Amino acid sequence: EVLPRTSITTLDLSGNNIASLGATCLAFVLPTSKITRLDISSIKIDQKAAETLVAALVRSKVEYLNVTHLKDDSPQHTVIYEFINCLPRTQIREINFSDNSLGYEKVKLLAEVLPGSQVRTLSLENNKGINNATFKLLSYAIQESRLEQIFLKFCSINNAIVKEVLFKYPQVKIVY
Repeated sequence: EVLPRTSITTLDLSGNNIASLGATCLAFVLPTSKITRLDISSIKIDQKAAETLVAALVRSKVEYLNVTHLKDDSPQHTVIYEFINCLPRTQIREINFSDNSLGYEKVKLLAEVLPGSQVRTLSLENNKGINNATFKLLSYAIQESRLEQIFLKFCSINNAIVKEVLFKYPQVKIVY
């Protein structure tokens, strides 16, 4: 009940263990708070807690979400899907998925939801699953999306492919 009454706009929960109870408490206050920047990087989170948190994000004012290096505690390691899937239903304009294991299926989902989202800045740095094939898949979504910047440092992408995408979509700044 404290958060809705304060002027706090940034909440950093990085490195914490977000269990179902913690997610439920955050979900209760997040939609009515003034929080626009949420950092949940390096948190340990299970599927139920992620679903609860995502439901709150959809109703919140959060525009920046940092989910760098999530410690996915779900049996099938599907927590990141929750955060990708919710993007079209949120106000999130900047999202950081760096240091996660985004493979083909997760990048495919990201490419599918980006055009319907508000995301302007996407950070995918240091993702072993971001390679030439997955970047090409993602590049198809650029034209239909609102993306202005993509950060790809420490990803396995050929310079020629990045230059090809930059030529095709000069409105997007790609940092690699």
